[in-house]
Amino acid sequence: MKTNEEREKFIEIIWHKRDPDPDTAENEYREAYYERLAYVNEHSSSGIPGYKTDRGRIYLKYGKPDEIDSHPAGGRYEREASEGGGSTSTYPFERWFYRKYSRAVRRPARVRRSHRQRRISSGAQSVSEGGPADGPRSRADHRRAESG
Repeated sequence: MKTNEEREKFIEIIWHKRDPDPDTAENEYREAYYERLAYVNEHSSSGIPGYKTDRGRIYLKYGKPDEIDSHPAGGRYEREASEGGGSTSTYPFERWFYRKYSRAVRRPARVRRSHRQRRISSGAQSVSEGGPADGPRSRADHRRAESG
């Protein structure tokens, strides 16, 4: 795409493909996306815009989590038997659970932060910056361990 007109046309095609009801004047998907964008920029900014943070990206992609398991202070964490048992020391982290993605996403979205380390897990993919991340596994892992 070489011109602004070509770029704008391309963006319009993308939004049109995602419109759940093309017969209406509004694009409900686009409106919901921009609402999530405003939310993450307000609630997830930490020196950079919220949409560029790990939490912001997950929130934009999946929306509001159905459940949040929050550990804002980090510190000592007692692992369940399905997680290998014992205890570990963790950075502050949250696990976000999405019921509607339970089959597609095997693990909850998890964000851990410190000045040295960030980790986010979503589905089978995980991205770490600054070194290895240690922490609890997902409820799906617990269920598999209990049933298997």
